[in-house]
Amino acid sequence: MPSKKISQEAFDELVQENRETFGMVAEEALKSTIEELELQGVCLTGIIKSAQRQQHELHPVSVATQNIEEKCGEGSDACDACSLVPAFEELLSAVNADEKTKRAEALSVAKKAGSVAVVLTAMRCMSKEASSLQLGIEALIGLAATSDMRKAFHDADGPASMLAWVKEFDDVHTVALLAKLAAVVSTKNEANKCKFMDLGFADSLHAILLKLIPEGIPAYKEALGPTCQAFASFTTADDPTPPTSRAMQNARALAQKGWPGTLLNILNHLRGTGKAERSGELAEVMADCLGALRSVALNDDICSGFVREGGVGVLMEFLEEDLGNWVLVKNTCATLRQLASGDLVKQEIIAQSGPSIVYRVLSSYCEHETTVETVLGMATAITLRNPNGSEALAEAGCVDLIVETAKAHDGNPKVLRQVAMCCRNMVVRSPEVKGRFLEQGMEAVLRGTKKRFGGECHEAACAALRDLGFDDYH
Repeated sequence: MPSKKISQEAFDELVQENRETFGMVAEEALKSTIEELELQGVCLTGIIKSAQRQQHELHPVSVATQNIEEKCGEGSDACDACSLVPAFEELLSAVNADEKTKRAEALSVAKKAGSVAVVLTAMRCMSKEASSLQLGIEALIGLAATSDMRKAFHDADGPASMLAWVKEFDDVHTVALLAKLAAVVSTKNEANKCKFMDLGFADSLHAILLKLIPEGIPAYKEALGPTCQAFASFTTADDPTPPTSRAMQNARALAQKGWPGTLLNILNHLRGTGKAERSGELAEVMADCLGALRSVALNDDICSGFVREGGVGVLMEFLEEDLGNWVLVKNTCATLRQLASGDLVKQEIIAQSGPSIVYRVLSSYCEHETTVETVLGMATAITLRNPNGSEALAEAGCVDLIVETAKAHDGNPKVLRQVAMCCRNMVVRSPEVKGRFLEQGMEAVLRGTKKRFGGECHEAACAALRDLGFDDYH
């Protein structure tokens, strides 16, 4: 697979060099350059390679960007929003092209044309009409697909403009699009995350949601998913460029403003809907809501606060009532797994019939690998430093089922690693549970895991064998 990269500028220079050095026509020079670079293992994704498009100004993205600049004019305070619609639509069509290579080409041209800054400038100066603003936001969402474009958004002071717009346009559709744009431009961009938090954009989104909640699910459903995605992005440390991240600080700030309580309120609303709705039109929204809860549950205080407000009980009811809804089951188990880092949460899960629910979920989804791995992760979390939890799981019949699960998924290292970790947590402080695992043949399972998947599972399998009492655990 090609691993080297080349910029559009360097590619264009090589084409021109071939033309001048060897007297080639445009098509010949282009073909020769592509062949040379491919032989060298250079990745040409996103590079404009068609001769008729070698002039960037002829590309639809360049044309649309130039049209936007001309329509707004220098120093214009209120250009006609309707006149910008065709150019916005042209940009949107190009960056959302069906073919991946065409999308990459459009983004490459947009970077050179400065499309992000141009669109933002136009949106600031155009007459305020929600429909035109929404089209501009959609264009920015498409443009923000690369790290360079997300940086351009920050450099053009995009977050500040979004704060102004979210305060001016509070209709649900516009708010949903603004939240979606915030989620996209904050992905792997620490500067945008911090800016949205510092300016109070997150607070404004939260306030709008709080205002809509009393009106019922239909009033806020469209904005809920994107808002959850935005907040999850603000609290995720996914930008590899800065030495540190403020994700934890952002999570604490959101928690202090009551975001976990808002999510619990919404989950209570969703619990009041029918099973058909929760597995149908509301499934994706619920997944986003639970994902946002996981992203903010980053310390013991936040997790414990959620317990005190009755949050664990709500999640356990979802598992009881919606066992057939695998999307909800998987996301709920993943959320409980995250929350269970706190001892108070562990105790509450056990008190809320957690062991029997773990057994039921594991039995019901024994062939569904990702759900199995997730529920085993939940069991691992609630048994960490918790012998009472280990014994409760054993009493519910989970030991036999965990061993059976390992045998059924003996080709899946992720499941087997989680089995080993769960076994280790359950036996380390519970001699009786240790005996049950040995009776069910866990030693052979762990040794087989270590042999087949030494790289991924070696440490977990060795730790489990050691705590089962074997001296030759290495």
